[in-house]
Amino acid sequence: MRTHSAGTKRINHPEVGELTEAYETMMIPGSPGVGMTTYLPAPGSASADALTMLQHCVVDVVDSPAAVAGTVALS
Repeated sequence: MRTHSAGTKRINHPEVGELTEAYETMMIPGSPGVGMTTYLPAPGSASADALTMLQHCVVDVVDSPAAVAGTVALS
């Protein structure tokens, strides 16, 4: 099996469509087999704009009066 520690991934999000993001996996020293992967879109790209839009949607839902009252379920 071949493992890549960096590259580009395409993710099909149900709300905003296709996102293209660079990823990098960093292994945690002293913890064999444990790593952390980051995903970042290119600045100014359509993927960056889509993630910003999603961020605002989540903030709007979390800050809504219904969420404060505990009646909004986030999935």
